[in-house]
Amino acid sequence: MIKGEPQAEEDIYELIRDFFESRISGKVYKSETRPTDSEAEDAAIHGVSLSGGQFQAGGFTILVFTPDVDNGTGRLMPNKSRLVEFAGWAEELLQHMQGKTNEYALSHGANPISQGNYPGGKEHFVAMRYEMKRESI
Repeated sequence: MIKGEPQAEEDIYELIRDFFESRISGKVYKSETRPTDSEAEDAAIHGVSLSGGQFQAGGFTILVFTPDVDNGTGRLMPNKSRLVEFAGWAEELLQHMQGKTNEYALSHGANPISQGNYPGGKEHFVAMRYEMKRESI
């Protein structure tokens, strides 16, 4: 059966949810459902793509957010230690997902780990990119 992007996103959510439960202070969200005013460390699925046909290929990104911290002067700065820790989870997360599914062949995507922030926000994130393939039967 061919799966669409919403179905693939639901599968990804089930693969990653328990990985983050004890690692972050917040929750795991599907794409475009994370509250814009969240001040917690959250993980969010972003940019799921999946082609059609017998052999489906695509990718997705997991964003892991952390609030900025006061550097002692009242100025907010990226929480670099947490961002480094999040980036270190990319391989472990991949292995976790691979161990939970036979349906998808998962690997790191191009530019597998990066960091960023939303303009005007008070938080930064690490982006972990993954590729996926599956055979629709």
